Amino acid sequence: MEISDIDFLQNDSLLLDIWNFTESYEVPPDVSTSTILTSVFLLLICVIGCVGNTLVLWAVFRYVKMKTVTNIYILNMAAIDLLSALVLPFDVAHNILQAWPFGPVLCKFMWTVHYNPFPSAFFLTVMSVDCCVSVYHPMVSSKWRKARVVTLICATVWLFATLLALPAIIYTDIHIGFEICTLYFSQDFWIYFYDLYIFLVGIYAPLQVAGLCFFLIAVKVKSSGQPVGSQRCGSSKGSRKALFLTVVFLICCSPIKILLVTLHYFPLTPDWLFSFLYVLADVRICANPIVCGLLFRDFRESFRTILCFWRKSGAEASDPRESKEKTSHHHHS
Repeated sequence: MEISDIDFLQNDSLLLDIWNFTESYEVPPDVSTSTILTSVFLLLICVIGCVGNTLVLWAVFRYVKMKTVTNIYILNMAAIDLLSALVLPFDVAHNILQAWPFGPVLCKFMWTVHYNPFPSAFFLTVMSVDCCVSVYHPMVSSKWRKARVVTLICATVWLFATLLALPAIIYTDIHIGFEICTLYFSQDFWIYFYDLYIFLVGIYAPLQVAGLCFFLIAVKVKSSGQPVGSQRCGSSKGSRKALFLTVVFLICCSPIKILLVTLHYFPLTPDWLFSFLYVLADVRICANPIVCGLLFRDFRESFRTILCFWRKSGAEASDPRESKEKTSHHHHS
């Protein structure tokens, strides 16, 4: 490496940490099969999550018909999942190397983004409350389902979720003895309290509110004898979207959080179970765009349009003669 390159790296602590990673860290020879399989699945989730959530973001940003209130909340969830997908490779390297070579700043960022259930849970709660209010009080709902109000709600959710994640931001650091990125408390009691706090505030309470909203919607639909689409629950049947995405969140995120709480009482949990639930929690990153593409017509049509556009652009780029012939034909005509 040239001296100028070293000087450049010294001016950037993150790049210097990554350079030190290539110089000082090697893959341990005793990496378990479970760790390797987990890493492969996580990298696959990373690729699918990046592509899928980018499609969701593009669809909502590009097409006017996609800019519904419910889809704006889904867009925010896609942004969260995309950030989680982007930090997954660092977590994979962390697991394989059994060390964190990327510095304290990226350590805090990775932990805050990857292990923070608050934003997704709160956006699902807001979606379910929005649908419930739309069904029971359509006139009131139409007044506050405006772009400015929805933007304010999204900003509030992000702020509130960030404030609740402050313990992770403050106490996450590189452990001096083991050189791993982890939450570090002075007493074990605080670790248990933090796991319980994450489960109750980030999983249990939001799902309770969402479940109550879905129950009230079901009661209203049954009493009226009309489908939800006839109520004012969004132009794209927002309650159906909220319900499916909430179920995905429940299936993927709840088991690992329950395990972390019960781990203090049952410390002899098999490693394979922990690895499976760990991967399952990350499946949500790529599951949401898949659910959107398979079950929601507006997203499915938008995805198809975007992919066809990419295919058409790629075909024209790969065969410049065709585009040239079209241009000459246009000039002749």
